[in-house]
Amino acid sequence: MKRRRWLAVGVAAGLVGLGLTQSTKGRLRARIVEAQRRGLALRAQQPPEQRDIRFKPGSDVALDVFAPSGATGCPVVVNIHGGGWMFFPRWLFTFSAPPLVSAGLVVVLPDYTLYPHAQAGQMADEVAAAVAWTIEHIAAYGGDPRRVHLQGHSAGAQLAALVALDPRWLAAYGHSPAEIAGLAVSGAVMDVEALQDYWQRRSPPGVSVGPQWSAFGHSRAGQREFSPVNYVRAGAPPTLVAHGERDRLVPGHIPRAFYEALVAAGVDATWRAYPGKGHVDTLFDAALDADAPLHRDLLALIARTAPSGKEERLGQGSAF
Repeated sequence: MKRRRWLAVGVAAGLVGLGLTQSTKGRLRARIVEAQRRGLALRAQQPPEQRDIRFKPGSDVALDVFAPSGATGCPVVVNIHGGGWMFFPRWLFTFSAPPLVSAGLVVVLPDYTLYPHAQAGQMADEVAAAVAWTIEHIAAYGGDPRRVHLQGHSAGAQLAALVALDPRWLAAYGHSPAEIAGLAVSGAVMDVEALQDYWQRRSPPGVSVGPQWSAFGHSRAGQREFSPVNYVRAGAPPTLVAHGERDRLVPGHIPRAFYEALVAAGVDATWRAYPGKGHVDTLFDAALDADAPLHRDLLALIARTAPSGKEERLGQGSAF
């Protein structure tokens, strides 16, 4: 546990450098460390049978389940973590779970194999396997399999949206996007091709951008194949698209174009732009503050997808 705490602090220091202004770095660093502390404390409290669950036969990928005490029939959030398709284990993102559990939700946090050990297709397949496992097993942990929502940030948003919009991924496990109650994405890489172009323009002439782009097959066709914006369709799940206005890693026009495509297709979609927020600070605000915009907007999406005639109030406790 001590080694994990120090690793969490190290990652916090790295995250602070992701597109933030100097004036916000010190404050955000402290918030990241506190959020990580709460997340690791929650994980340590979980029964062994709720941690390190192998969800895909023949694979080492695993997930953790976090549930309120005495949970029964609770809405579910499957949280797909970010990290540029090549960084971070799932447990570092446990910080997202405490406020959601306190609000009465069951949280599922899965791994997926990272580049260079996996290509984008394997990552999407593993996320789909985690969603299928959740639909089939979450009732045993107090969750409602009819109320499974996907949440993803950055690269995790790309994978979550791909599984929620392109039927082939869940079909491989006997399921369908129609079983997804809602989708929430933030700092969202909804067009892989457009994001690589953005970063290539910002790089010195002749210098290639990060190696993770190789996860998409070294081709424009591969980038388009794994871009959720190309799978927007009528009947997609209700969707929240959230973005920090000062995000320097994913420019706002990319998720905005995704939102506009959803609206054009007749999807129940909400756009939220957060003034003064960068790529990661909205996540840590939501982890620590019940009134943080991302936390509040996610709960609003989940309440909006409650079954017809059911009154639902989701709140924030103080257990963590």
